[in-house]
Amino acid sequence: MSEKVTVIEMMLLAVVFGMTAMRLKGKALELKSFGDKAVFAAIYIFSGYCFMGVGRLIFLRTGEFFSYTQDLRLLMIDILMGIAGVSLLPKSYMYTDRTKKGNNILVVLICIVIAMTGAFIYQYLKYRNINSAFYHCLIPEVISVIGLIVWIEIAVISHLTMKIVLDDSKRHKDKLSVTITLAFIITVCVYPYLETFLSNSEEFSFALKDILLCLIIFLTIVFFVIMVILNNLSGKIWEMTILGIFSFTLAAYLQALFLNRQLFLMDGVNREWTVGIKILNVIIWGIIFVGIFVLRYCCKENWKGILKFCCAAIVVMQLTGVFSLLIKNSGHFETRKESEYFSTNGLYEVAAEENVIVFVLDKYDGKYMQEVLEEEPDFLDPLKGFVSFPDTVAQFSRTYPAITYMLTNHTFFNVPSGENYINWAFDDCSFWKDLAEKDFHMYFYEDHVSYIGDSVKQQTDNYIEQGELMKKELSLMGCIRSIHTMNCYRIMPYIVKDYFSYTEDTINDLVISNKIWTQEQYEMDDAKIKLQLEESGLTINDDRKAFRFIHMFGAHPPYSLDRDGNRVGESKDLNMEQYMGSMQIVYNYLDELKRLGLYENATVIITADHGDNFENGNVLPEKVNVIMYIKPRGRSEEPLCYSETYAAQSDLLPTLAGAIGITADKEWGIDLLSDDASNPGRERVHYFHVVENMVQTAVRTYKIKGSSLDFSNWIATDEYNDFR
Repeated sequence: MSEKVTVIEMMLLAVVFGMTAMRLKGKALELKSFGDKAVFAAIYIFSGYCFMGVGRLIFLRTGEFFSYTQDLRLLMIDILMGIAGVSLLPKSYMYTDRTKKGNNILVVLICIVIAMTGAFIYQYLKYRNINSAFYHCLIPEVISVIGLIVWIEIAVISHLTMKIVLDDSKRHKDKLSVTITLAFIITVCVYPYLETFLSNSEEFSFALKDILLCLIIFLTIVFFVIMVILNNLSGKIWEMTILGIFSFTLAAYLQALFLNRQLFLMDGVNREWTVGIKILNVIIWGIIFVGIFVLRYCCKENWKGILKFCCAAIVVMQLTGVFSLLIKNSGHFETRKESEYFSTNGLYEVAAEENVIVFVLDKYDGKYMQEVLEEEPDFLDPLKGFVSFPDTVAQFSRTYPAITYMLTNHTFFNVPSGENYINWAFDDCSFWKDLAEKDFHMYFYEDHVSYIGDSVKQQTDNYIEQGELMKKELSLMGCIRSIHTMNCYRIMPYIVKDYFSYTEDTINDLVISNKIWTQEQYEMDDAKIKLQLEESGLTINDDRKAFRFIHMFGAHPPYSLDRDGNRVGESKDLNMEQYMGSMQIVYNYLDELKRLGLYENATVIITADHGDNFENGNVLPEKVNVIMYIKPRGRSEEPLCYSETYAAQSDLLPTLAGAIGITADKEWGIDLLSDDASNPGRERVHYFHVVENMVQTAVRTYKIKGSSLDFSNWIATDEYNDFR
């Protein structure tokens, strides 16, 4: 389901909350005029939607949308957050209960309009598209910030225009608010993160000193937000909120301390907890919440003192645990070692005599190119000397294991027991040994070095076994997301833990936004390649013959290129632009080969690792093809021609072998440039990745007899293989 549909789902639910609140509270607020009712309805709808956005942000960790049809737990989350929004947030707007003092309630609406207008203008300047600007104003990340801005605006105005008398009861209330807020922050935001990090600090590529400032900023924001909310609440609403925060704090503390029996600190992958365990865990949380509220009514005089004592005890015990972890190991503040990678060395260089270059444009489905050609019929004219193979089948529907398969023609289905798939696949493929014997220098431009076997990457000219960093650039939002992810995986009940699965690599990628190496690491940044080609072009190095495998971002979302390959703001409306822009960068590269006089003598292949893939389901909904354009050595000015050969990704290696003069293994596939390439009776295979609840579980085999452009020729078999 499209993301626009999920926005509509959330908006409709927010409208339901807002109108229901109006029906229930309208009479109590003595709203008689249509204008007052409309203003309050707008405030309630906005509040509900903002809280739902916060819920999505908390439980999904990003602004990504999922539909209720994909996971019904999201509906439950949105309902609970929406109820909280229409119940609590308007109460924190001091003006909303002052209807008898003129039109003060309009201040709230004006603040909302100002914040939304500012956000819309910012998004429009970023994307230059009205639809994109409106859409991005409604995504969870942005609407959460807008809601926070509105709330701060109103809080400031309220405190500037209203006198606050600090009597003894208010001082007592404020002390309890501070105590419970501190206990909440230590239990929910600090201790789980520090315990996980300090117990596994060697797993991370950043030190505690690197993120200390971000942690302090995050805690300050949380403390400020909670305290302002509590200070603006009063009476029963304040009591209910205080009891709710304490109940959650206590439940989170007990979850981390006693209930995570099947959880390991750094085992952040999805785990299969039984339904019985999940239900029991939720029941325990329910008992804790009910117990605290019962305590309030059983101990009417002493409940505040009991809460203060419990909060103090929880804080002291956790701070003691953190201190003991700190003194056990002094290495938490030391700089971490860095891992292997492929550098950009040689990316803008070519060999003097013979060049074999493979461009892999990620996720570039054949249907995307058809869309481009419908808009720009002459778009492929720059491919002089190329042969197009429109009937090309993608073997896999994900980058892993597609990249490894393309380079070895081995699947992970037949790996010998005890062998690592990737290393075994490259070791068992004779092409790479023969390529080295032909005196070809090898360059891989792939941001996942793990896709290439050890035996081959050790021979690669741009392989860096141990990187040396000059500087790290940390992301404040990435640090906050990492803190949130690790904390919630520790403290949340089992029913929602799988929303927060992570590995050390996930956390490292969130925290470190950019690494500046002594030798630059290759990343799939197409716009950066375009800029470098414009600034310095290609140069000829000392190699006589070279093989280059360049994996580009291609047609993969998020879309951030215009049709010339320039970087612009991310937008879903830019898909067609990016289809064109990524190919335009390849065209620029080919122009540089022509400028150097090396185009005719080069072998160039432009293809994709996989075509369109599908987020959920166990049945392939439509055909999946990939682009395949091949320029043989010796061709340069001939117009693009089309072949009717039934091609597949398994043909990449034998085609390369034929171009270089290497004897191809008979089991690989066919040389698409050979005279006997056409094979009408050929049967091809596609391995479809089955996805259940957003998790890849298996690979289902499809067999294609005849043209793959006719989906009726795609036959699903009963052959399944476990995904790994």
